[in-house]
Amino acid sequence: MTKCTQRPGACRTTRRCISSVMSLQGSSSPRYPAVMALEDRILPRWVAGASNPYVGMHLLLQISRTNSFLAASMPRRSRFLTAVHAKMLLFIVATLICMVLHNVYYRYLDGKAPSFSLKASDRSSWPRNQTVVSDIGTAISYVAQVFLAMVISASCVQLYWLAIRSRGHRIAQIDALMSVHASPFSLPLLRALSASISVCVVAMLASSASVVSIFAPSAIKLNTNHLQTSDCTVSAPRNLSSIVTPATDNNYLSPMGAVLASGTFLPPVIQCDMGSSSQCSYDLQFAGPGLSCEDVTTISNYTTFANARQLNTTNTINLFQAELVPQDSNLYMQIAVQSWDVKRQLYQASNCTGVSRSYSVTMSKSTATPYNITVTGNDVISKIQANETAPPDFESFYMYNILNLMQQMRITIEHGFYPTAVLQVPINMNPTESIAGMPFGDNNGGGLGFYGLDSNVTWADNMTQALEVFAQNMTMSLFSGQILNYNSDDSNVLQNVTTTCSTFVSAYEYTPYHLYLTYGAAMAVAVVCAFWGAIAIAQNGVAENLDFSRILRSVLNERLFFAKDGLTEDTRLRADDTVEGKLVPSIL
Repeated sequence: MTKCTQRPGACRTTRRCISSVMSLQGSSSPRYPAVMALEDRILPRWVAGASNPYVGMHLLLQISRTNSFLAASMPRRSRFLTAVHAKMLLFIVATLICMVLHNVYYRYLDGKAPSFSLKASDRSSWPRNQTVVSDIGTAISYVAQVFLAMVISASCVQLYWLAIRSRGHRIAQIDALMSVHASPFSLPLLRALSASISVCVVAMLASSASVVSIFAPSAIKLNTNHLQTSDCTVSAPRNLSSIVTPATDNNYLSPMGAVLASGTFLPPVIQCDMGSSSQCSYDLQFAGPGLSCEDVTTISNYTTFANARQLNTTNTINLFQAELVPQDSNLYMQIAVQSWDVKRQLYQASNCTGVSRSYSVTMSKSTATPYNITVTGNDVISKIQANETAPPDFESFYMYNILNLMQQMRITIEHGFYPTAVLQVPINMNPTESIAGMPFGDNNGGGLGFYGLDSNVTWADNMTQALEVFAQNMTMSLFSGQILNYNSDDSNVLQNVTTTCSTFVSAYEYTPYHLYLTYGAAMAVAVVCAFWGAIAIAQNGVAENLDFSRILRSVLNERLFFAKDGLTEDTRLRADDTVEGKLVPSIL
């Protein structure tokens, strides 16, 4: 450049003005040799006419026009990886790290009991405190939400400038696009949609990144009935058919009478440890005695049953009768049971056979129920022989006691008054009568029958099924520990077995797919938007932003300056094809 030989103060003023004009065009605007030559030519003229500001401004505009013309003639270029590319990639990676941290924290909590302490002396339990869990989960997801919103917002900026460069838009539309970028669900949305649908869609996606902080923390919840399992040692019936029971006059009619009176099994000993849980349970499988019954009411004789036990007494009504079936061959334990319900005028008859069943049971207890046995399976294995082996086994002896109990029951109504129920139990070879207890009230349908408020005996609606349940309750009573084998050398009918105990406690439950789905969907949207933004950068030729300096550079140009007096909301503006993307009036 030619050395300035005029007044020093004037030269300095001139160069400051030129520098000011060039800086208004932007620091990134190139200084072309032709422009520099033009500066050399007009500097002396500037000094000569420094007293006339209009002449100076005219000369400066010549420099600006020449520089803009040359810049417009140069193609726009963008680096393969700009700062915006790097920022979007970095934020996507940061979101992925947030998801990993979120997953690691929730996996740590999964299955653990919550903590209710925030004392300084108990800091190790802080991560399990419900408040801390909620706060940490929300904080991690919120940070991820911010990262995703920044990725999508950066893409939105590139699409905004692409829309401004592609064609002219009314100033009101450009204002609407700026508003929608900051607040996508604002009133100018409809006007912005008429300018650029892509900018509006991406802006709304950026605002919708908040779904991450809404749904991601719900991947973990506190379940008050969380299942935990562990090995435990419990008591279960042995192989009852292999337990030797010598011939004896002893029987199990006393505990069996208690089962008859209660309508259910004797209280079992549930051996799982609840600890801090609300309930516990375990499953067992074993073989034990039972009944297999069929309904023979239609082929039975009610008259014969009604007169079977007159006992030389008139006006006596027989209500229940069970008789062992005499056999000549296939000596299985069988019994015929008949009942008469006076109130409902209902006669029922059933034939039952003693069988060995394969029982599947669930033993459980809870803070509300101290014990419970749920039979989930009771398949018949085989019939039990009636002829005694020498010596007999416990299963057949116990089955005989069940049938003998029913045979000894005598329940009648005498002289039309109230029912009389007795057990004719042989003691020392002498028949002795004792009261045959039955439940008072329905007892949830348990037992063979029950006494009603009107003193009548009401039998089960389905006696055939009730007899099978009655025998099943006798077998379940073995878990009470009150029934022993009459053999001093081998008295236990139970043995220790190892099984899996399940407890139900309050614990955190983590659903990984819920977290992965939330983050995955949000990250997929962000990646698509980032790719869209990268395409916009390539088409714009430069990575854009919405900084104030960027807006200032786009509006400070000659064409817009001369058109300033005619600008209205309906004036169309378009960013030109220069790197600066200057806003100029447009007819398209």
